[in-house]
Amino acid sequence: MRIPFIKREIIVSQSRIDFIQNTRGGSPMVLAGGIYWAVSGCAALLMTPKESSLIFIYGGIIIPFLGFLLAKLLNVSLLQRSDYTSLTILSSTFVPFCLPILFLASRYNPSVVAPTLAVLNGAHFLIMMWIHLDYIFFLLADVQLIIGILFLFSFPSVAPVAVSFISALVTLFSGTVLYFTSTSPLQGYKVQIITETRTYAETPDM
Repeated sequence: MRIPFIKREIIVSQSRIDFIQNTRGGSPMVLAGGIYWAVSGCAALLMTPKESSLIFIYGGIIIPFLGFLLAKLLNVSLLQRSDYTSLTILSSTFVPFCLPILFLASRYNPSVVAPTLAVLNGAHFLIMMWIHLDYIFFLLADVQLIIGILFLFSFPSVAPVAVSFISALVTLFSGTVLYFTSTSPLQGYKVQIITETRTYAETPDM
């Protein structure tokens, strides 16, 4: 899905297109995130806010493992030999680096951990939007931001359950769309494809 606020005519390397296609737009990890939100929502229904806040904080550890399992089941190769793989991995460390914020939120009010996490999680989708040049990541980031702020300041008492299930629904839908649309990426753009070449300095003979 074309990003409407960047120009239609873009210059993209073939390696970037291959990365998007081979990883299916990162859809296995997005789907894993949706499953994480659904499981967290179930935990919030069955546990106290303080107990479920620990699931929100520590439960994210399952996402990479679940993502690679889904990738295997869906016949998707996530670990490509590409600079974009490194950038994707770096972007996924954004939320773990913000764990102190979640710990502070938990001490203040365990019910606000879920909406705080939604806002932080949405921010990392903006990096994914640039990597894959897909507007759906921007929409996903916006939804996470909106529901996070809405329930953080207006309905914190029901935030753990509401934020979890809304996030799960939106994330699973987005991951499914990405999986099917990334087979033909960059639809809506006028793409000029370039072939990357690498130049190495010659070592003088000794």
